[in-house]
Amino acid sequence: SRLKRLELQAVSDSEAGDWFDAVEASLRSMSMPIRFSLHTTDIFQPTVLQEFQRLVDHCFISKYTRDRKGGTIPKSLQLVRVVRVQNSTLLREYHARRDQIIDDLSDDDCRKSKEILTPDVRTGVLNQPLTVLPQLEDDAIERWVFHGTTPEGLEGITTASFDLKRAGTAAGSLYGAGIYCAGCSSKADEYTREDKNGIRGLLLCRASLGKILCTCELNPNNAKLQNEKETRKCHTILGDRWRAAGTFREFVFSDNSQLYPEFILYYQRVY
Repeated sequence: SRLKRLELQAVSDSEAGDWFDAVEASLRSMSMPIRFSLHTTDIFQPTVLQEFQRLVDHCFISKYTRDRKGGTIPKSLQLVRVVRVQNSTLLREYHARRDQIIDDLSDDDCRKSKEILTPDVRTGVLNQPLTVLPQLEDDAIERWVFHGTTPEGLEGITTASFDLKRAGTAAGSLYGAGIYCAGCSSKADEYTREDKNGIRGLLLCRASLGKILCTCELNPNNAKLQNEKETRKCHTILGDRWRAAGTFREFVFSDNSQLYPEFILYYQRVY
């Protein structure tokens, strides 16, 4: 049989959005991948790339942790390519969750989360703030965080979001199941794997942190921690091993819609 192409045109943005949602719901019901909403754009401007390199350098702290698994700490991470991810499906889900978190938070919740974050996430405390990143929503305690993954993970996450079923498979789950992110590029680098050309990738993600549960325990009780998170209705767990052991802070998310992978930072380790 001969396939025919049918073109439809919505009379308004609202109607187009309704069509999009209906098609998306149908594809999800059949467990089919939703790829039509994904678009990526390479960033070529040297001045912009320099700004991203400045961010990665600022967020690189040379400290060894057991997640290196005996490997050598690189001296730095040299960017070779930056890609902006434009996935309307994931972004819409992220915005909906961010708005919900804003509604959930009281003024006291916001104050306490900011106290917990003091000093703030390293991506936001450069001497000269970056001008190449979109503005964040402070009412949701929104911050930029890094997530390290495999080459296959970069494609899977930017196409269909984070897979909670795989959470913790790369380097364990000290704070329980969830998606682990860091404010330091050097920490996220521990979870990456190079491709056949020696290139690795980090995701630079928007994160709505919301109400934060912080632990400084060296060996936290996962069940107790998760129960406390639910009881106190917190959105994010902060594992503060910077205070506990002098290394890094990690943010753990049990809801993948709290994260939006906005940029892929391709790089090589420099030894």
